[in-house]
Amino acid sequence: MKNIYLLLFLPLLFLTGCQTVDDNEESAYGGVLKTNNELVFDFGDIDINGGVVSKTFAFENTGTQTLAIYEANTSCGCTKGAIEINQQTFGPFGMQNSIKEAIEVLPSEKFNVTINYDPLFHGPNDLGDRQRTLFLFTSAKADGETVRIFTGKPNFTEISVKGTVVEI
Repeated sequence: MKNIYLLLFLPLLFLTGCQTVDDNEESAYGGVLKTNNELVFDFGDIDINGGVVSKTFAFENTGTQTLAIYEANTSCGCTKGAIEINQQTFGPFGMQNSIKEAIEVLPSEKFNVTINYDPLFHGPNDLGDRQRTLFLFTSAKADGETVRIFTGKPNFTEISVKGTVVEI
């Protein structure tokens, strides 16, 4: 009978211990993510043969805790992103890249996120309206504007570029 209780108690102890570690790790980060930019940039017409187009978005951790960037990925293979903090660049990030360790942004520290879109990636006939997005998963609390809640993952910021791909 004691063995049955032990078998039931050990997994509970293990799960509770793991949960405590996760909670402590999450509480080490926080931060408030702010930007003066719009989160969607419109290139207008994009020449399909004109090469990669880029847009850089500026952000700042206005909170009192260190902000952690856990993951950055894009909505399509034609789009890559990079993060620059204090002249150090992280990336490029694509559809299925993962960050090996959290990128830390100190309180009052600014950083940039650049999105690069290749209009010719899908071939010479892929013309028309396009919108491509970079998703930035961070420790920032959701504010309903810059940072939104995503069930099952950290909160996220959606940064997009759009335009009409044309042949000039």
